[in-house]
Amino acid sequence: MKRALVFAAAALVLIVSSGPASDPSYLEEYIEVFVRWAITADTIIAEVKDVSSASAPVEVGDVVWVRYSGIECPESDEYFSAPATEANKELVENKTVYLVIDPRRAIDGDIVLAYAFLDLSGDKMVNKILLSEGAAAATPHFPSVSYAKEFGALAETARHEKVGMWKCLGKGPFALLYVKAVEECICLVNTSNTTANLRGWTISDWEGSYTFDRDIFVAPTEVYPVYDETYNPDGDDRLLRLRDAFDQVFLHNRSGILVDYYDWCNESWCPEGGEVWKPDAEAEELHKPTATCVRIAYINIDEVFSVFTEAVADLREKELDKQKELLGLQQQLDAGTISHEEYNVRSVELEVELLQAELDTDIGTIDAMMAASELADIYNELQPLRELAQVLIHATKNLVSTVHIGVVDVLRTHSRYLDVKNASTQLDQLLTQAATARIVQVAEKVAVENSYDLVLQTRNVIVYANPARFFDITEEVKRQLLSLF
Repeated sequence: MKRALVFAAAALVLIVSSGPASDPSYLEEYIEVFVRWAITADTIIAEVKDVSSASAPVEVGDVVWVRYSGIECPESDEYFSAPATEANKELVENKTVYLVIDPRRAIDGDIVLAYAFLDLSGDKMVNKILLSEGAAAATPHFPSVSYAKEFGALAETARHEKVGMWKCLGKGPFALLYVKAVEECICLVNTSNTTANLRGWTISDWEGSYTFDRDIFVAPTEVYPVYDETYNPDGDDRLLRLRDAFDQVFLHNRSGILVDYYDWCNESWCPEGGEVWKPDAEAEELHKPTATCVRIAYINIDEVFSVFTEAVADLREKELDKQKELLGLQQQLDAGTISHEEYNVRSVELEVELLQAELDTDIGTIDAMMAASELADIYNELQPLRELAQVLIHATKNLVSTVHIGVVDVLRTHSRYLDVKNASTQLDQLLTQAATARIVQVAEKVAVENSYDLVLQTRNVIVYANPARFFDITEEVKRQLLSLF
């Protein structure tokens, strides 16, 4: 079902007659043709025998390709194509047929779009017969929608009665639960009482299709949403892509048999004078969602925090150097190359110097955030943190001076160190809260831009049952956060 619905060029549109195009009880203006071949269920090659309108796009003697307007039928490589084509052959091949053209769309490339009638009474339209027999689906060819409501009702009846291509509808285990066209989301559900595998199943519309090529096990009643990141990552109009105003989605099992169908039509899509078919209450109930098609994303907060540390990379490097010195000192003690006394003296110096480096990093981070114009909304929140950091830095410098000249009162010095260290820890917590608030704002922006319903932190999730159904937005949040500095 891959045929694209191409808009016709305005220069090729023919005005034939408004009477027959609306709902003819008899044909006044028509093109009489003799059908040589029925190529597919909805395409014929015919010779023009008579033209009752001087404005027709064809002349007597022309051999033309004709497609039935307002319907779509299975292609030659698709399920039910052979029976549908045979049904068309029996109706029209080697017979005289009368074509009525909708004035709003008469030509699609080199193909004439028409409503085909078996006689001049206007009662036996081939398009309608094929719909009734389940050999076609109703698909308005914009802007030719004169019969959209009637065609839709006929197709719905055929589906309800499970005739033709619709005979296996509902024979799961999978079904189309719901479709969100705007969000490019197709929700499948396992209707059986056992776990089922989606491998080999196909979802499609008239433009293209996607076949699941890996094992995807879905539990009973579980809803499995599929997004365009999976079935059309490049947004190619020639592939499966949901139209917001009108489209149809089909679900085929591993054998290619059609087992479910979902369509929608936005009333604003139809031009003035056209009718929009809407399913009756029973049909609407069949497609009423019983679960939500939720887009879930996740973010690695720890990794996103690297944006802030990268803004003060030089200060962070000094902090890391002090940590390495402390580690090296411990290794020297373990190796017996220094005494415990030497270790105690030097470790106190390094711990105080590390504390100073940590505070330098904090105040550097605060200054970078306050200098960023895009972060002006949290300037007032950062100012008190900077003032606290300045006080702690002054206290730490005094400690550094004390330990460098030699500690006189070890207990008092250690007590002062612990006071500054505790205050520094509180500063870190407040700064982390401010940074987290900004990360959350950016993550929310990314979620809205990409229509995610829920964003999780990786640290809060123990197990991902199916990682392919979750979206990592860490890098995008980092990118947008970096652009603020």
